[in-house]
Amino acid sequence: MHRDYNNRTRLMVTASLLLIFSLIVSGCGLFGPEPSRQTSANNSLSQSDAIKVQAGDKTEQQGQENLTTTSDKTPQDNQFSATLYLEDSNGYVVPWQMTLPRDGEHFAQQTLRYMVKGGPVEAMLPEGFSAVIPEGTNILGMTIKDGLATVDFSPQFKKYPADQEEKIVQAITWALTEFDTIRKVQFWVNGYPLEAMPVNGTPVQNVGREVGINLEWKDNIVMGQTTPVILYFQGAASPSGQNYFVPVTRLIPQTDDVPTATIEQLIDGPKTGSHLFSPLLSSTGVNSVKVAGDLAVVDLGKEFLQYNTGQASTDAVQAIVLSLTDNTSAKQVQIKVDGGATVAGSSGADYSKPVTRPPSINPV
Repeated sequence: MHRDYNNRTRLMVTASLLLIFSLIVSGCGLFGPEPSRQTSANNSLSQSDAIKVQAGDKTEQQGQENLTTTSDKTPQDNQFSATLYLEDSNGYVVPWQMTLPRDGEHFAQQTLRYMVKGGPVEAMLPEGFSAVIPEGTNILGMTIKDGLATVDFSPQFKKYPADQEEKIVQAITWALTEFDTIRKVQFWVNGYPLEAMPVNGTPVQNVGREVGINLEWKDNIVMGQTTPVILYFQGAASPSGQNYFVPVTRLIPQTDDVPTATIEQLIDGPKTGSHLFSPLLSSTGVNSVKVAGDLAVVDLGKEFLQYNTGQASTDAVQAIVLSLTDNTSAKQVQIKVDGGATVAGSSGADYSKPVTRPPSINPV
């Protein structure tokens, strides 16, 4: 999957924007009133631009190569795997890997269609989860050029409760940037550019993962002096009995040591009352966290093994790997305990070698 957000400089520059984003969706309106939309015919999404990429083209193939099935079987020719971003019963935006039927649309465009409330995905969702794109919305067209996906929604897209605006922007942006060919997203409605969302005025021109997801911040941070880190906590068991990972963008006091800060914040755990939990004990010590190229080496205290009676919890390892590969250049993570290279995992897993980011998150 595409991981453009590994660029730390860009994330640090946009840290203040993340705070402003959260203030906007709460109604503070720091960006002022929504600019008037241009109605010139030159701004209309023409038939030649509104490309509905046909199955089998290069762009679609590149997207599919990095989409992993939810089982050992390869999807049939009439199916494909996609990561949908949905809302759980506690209001978090959560990724779910699902196998969907192909219908000739570009995979990215069809992924969005399965994120529309009241659409075909409703019967496939785990209990307690719901789609986030406003009901009745159609995807009129989509272009993908130079990493920018331009999505044209029908007018129904503009009808939603104010408290859903942030979730809609996050879900669409993160779902589309799962594809290697997409780094940014431009929102259109009925053939015209949408400069800001219609209810709370959230800017939606060329947005990427720097908008964050499930945004929160530490107490006593100073505007303009923060660093965002993406942390993977777990949601409490859903009504169906399944635990799942929830990505959270947390703003912390500015730091140059993002790898260490990531692990420390993961151990620190979710905010009180958040309905989330960390699979690492809060007493776990951090000896060192070093990243060289695409490898991160994490040396933790012996408390790391006490969570699971002397063995490394698979959930804890996955939370570490997901969080570090989202915040650094690392693609693999080597976990040690007090300098030791051999860490036994639950169910006989051997973590003596570097662990690669799992191909899918929360497979159904």
